[in-house]
Amino acid sequence: MTQNPIEMIAGGVFGGVYAVPVDGLAAAGRLVAELYHKLDLAAAPPRVRTLHVRGSRCRTSAGLFDELAAVLQFPAYFGGNWDALHDSLYDFQVPADAVILVFSDFSQVLSQAKQEELGWLVEELTELCGSAHTPAQGERTVTALLTDQAEALPAFSGLLAV
Repeated sequence: MTQNPIEMIAGGVFGGVYAVPVDGLAAAGRLVAELYHKLDLAAAPPRVRTLHVRGSRCRTSAGLFDELAAVLQFPAYFGGNWDALHDSLYDFQVPADAVILVFSDFSQVLSQAKQEELGWLVEELTELCGSAHTPAQGERTVTALLTDQAEALPAFSGLLAV
């Protein structure tokens, strides 16, 4: 049985990519509020930052690249393609020790793109986030929460490693 990622993060364990059921965009906001409420700041990295990626803006690969470039503050020369995304994911300049990427309406992400592109995105996120662990002092971690309504989760949760 998979542990609740909110409970893991609240306990100071970061990293990994998780499908999380929520009931709409407002519920994704409540999820973040719950996370901060539960977060043990004594055990967590000193600077935790939650960034919201709107799935409704990411229906195409161009939309995904634009949204991630804005949210992660990619440089102006970001190329807007898969190779540039791969390079930029490891260089983004968000001032935080732990970054939590919350994708809302994840079933809309790349819904109007080639089918294999969703697999590429999940692969990139999985590589970026690594596995869940308690970070060492000064280690930067990224955790991705792919949120959507419960009935939409099976469509993409099969892409995630268990």
